[in-house]
Amino acid sequence: MSKIEQEQLIVSNERTQHYAVRDFSESGPAVNLLERNIRLQNVLDLLKEKQRLENYRWVLGRDTDLDDEVRDARVESTSASIINVTKHTKEQFAHAAGMYALIDSGVDEHIARRTTRSAFSDFLQRGSGIRDDKKAKALRTRLEEAYPLIEATTPIDIPMNEAEATAEEPPGTSRVSRERRAAREDIMRIRSDDRAGFLPATHKEKNLVLPWLDYLDNPDRPRGVWHQLEEVFAHQQKHHHGISGGVEALRSIVYEVTDYANNAGASVHALEDLQARIDDLVHYRYSLAEEFGDSHDAYAVLARHIDITGLLRQNPRSTADMMTTKEVRWEHEGSGKHKRIEDQYTTETPTEAYQKRIETVAATPIVEVRSVIAAALLSERRRAGFYTARLEEIVSHAPRSRYMQEVTRIAQEALGTYTDKDEK
Repeated sequence: MSKIEQEQLIVSNERTQHYAVRDFSESGPAVNLLERNIRLQNVLDLLKEKQRLENYRWVLGRDTDLDDEVRDARVESTSASIINVTKHTKEQFAHAAGMYALIDSGVDEHIARRTTRSAFSDFLQRGSGIRDDKKAKALRTRLEEAYPLIEATTPIDIPMNEAEATAEEPPGTSRVSRERRAAREDIMRIRSDDRAGFLPATHKEKNLVLPWLDYLDNPDRPRGVWHQLEEVFAHQQKHHHGISGGVEALRSIVYEVTDYANNAGASVHALEDLQARIDDLVHYRYSLAEEFGDSHDAYAVLARHIDITGLLRQNPRSTADMMTTKEVRWEHEGSGKHKRIEDQYTTETPTEAYQKRIETVAATPIVEVRSVIAAALLSERRRAGFYTARLEEIVSHAPRSRYMQEVTRIAQEALGTYTDKDEK
């Protein structure tokens, strides 16, 4: 690891006390400032979420209309959420401040952690917005200038039952607002967790990943996601169609995971191809479409990344409907795979509304989209890695049962490791 990588990434201006990310562009070997930048934005998002939860807990504690038992249960649940958010906030700041890089380089762990705790305390007092919201917004602006986002400036014509509410409205004012807030919190948790660290493409994908995080790196669940799969199997076996129903449920889940793995892999390939083409250019004055044509698989991946990131950043034009799952089904019964899980952007047949968003990205000047390509590529590589690891886990920790052979075979085929010998 180079000396540059060991230096602290978060610095403060002695005159203004504003925080910023150190610029290493003229200092030798480049570090992945994009990743550090995103982590620090995660810190700001998580701190804001913690403040919202604390305010909500305060209101709950004084709500005399609620039954005592109900109120206490909600306060307890909110307190648990605050603890979890606080943990993730500290982890993200530790990465952004370079604590783990220092430890890896040989610095005493106690010293590195003590230094990071001191920096975090200083950050909370002067840079986070807990006490000065203007400074937090100023820091957010500087971070986003270093990592610009192409906002969804063209409305997406998605039918909704209610008018969109603003992100700052109190809970209960709008179904759309509640759905958007809930989706944002879930996505934030996935992106800020180092075991995932990516943007899920659909609600269905998000709802698969979230519970799995509780099964990873857990000493009480050494077989990882297989513990959750066995819970699903037992539930289906008991309440539906016996053993065959349980096996069918697991087959469906593993097929779903292979769809996400394949989509992530295809997204990485498309983005890498686009990035390589851009690297060969002499200048970046034209748009993507003008340089590379109206059609490229990466355009849809970029549109998806931009819009879901906009949902996190509370862009009023980004709604939870952008993550609606699309199922392409060709069979309803029988053996084998019956359907494919897709998102609204990278599907072969996007609706007119999503096609317009993809065309908007294609019409974007290359100079404006380069950093977005880097961010999307980082997310999709992590997404592909996450699902590959889960498929490997499904194969390596599978119970020795003839009922699970087909489930294991699906994962092996996705990984390219299946042979006829596995059936024997």
